[in-house]
Amino acid sequence: FNQALMDLGATICIPRGPRCGHCPLHRHCAAHRSNHTDRLPVTVPRRPPKAVTHHIVAVRKQDHLLFEQRRNSGLWAGMWQLPTAENVEAAELRRWMRRHLGMEVEQLNRLTSFGHQTTHRSICFELWNATHKQGSLRAGAGRWCRPSAVEELPMANPQRRALALVSGR
Repeated sequence: FNQALMDLGATICIPRGPRCGHCPLHRHCAAHRSNHTDRLPVTVPRRPPKAVTHHIVAVRKQDHLLFEQRRNSGLWAGMWQLPTAENVEAAELRRWMRRHLGMEVEQLNRLTSFGHQTTHRSICFELWNATHKQGSLRAGAGRWCRPSAVEELPMANPQRRALALVSGR
């Protein structure tokens, strides 16, 4: 039934020129009875995407990089990523690392930035390099992996792009 209604909408009841004479439901159609078929469907203008900045920090410890898994809800739910600070200013990254991961980093340097567009967001990713300085990774906060061993981890495209930039691929 739902598919049939969608097919009618796609082939008969089309914006700007509905073919009401071919529609099996035209006798039941309020728009046809009131002669308002030229005004439907009402289009709602899209809101422009919200501009946000995410800071991706590639933390190295010997020949390993730190990866964390996103929460099970929201954008890119359950996927793996390099530690990513959302809604955090660049000046607060070291403090965010301590609070979020339980460790200190050094040699925190900005590498580059790139953009990514979703339906509702225009995301600017700022990519940073860092080296583990001290402190143990908080339990459940992530895991250390060799870059070559993360191919099988589910990762969003922006994270794969960041990994490629950090790895020089």
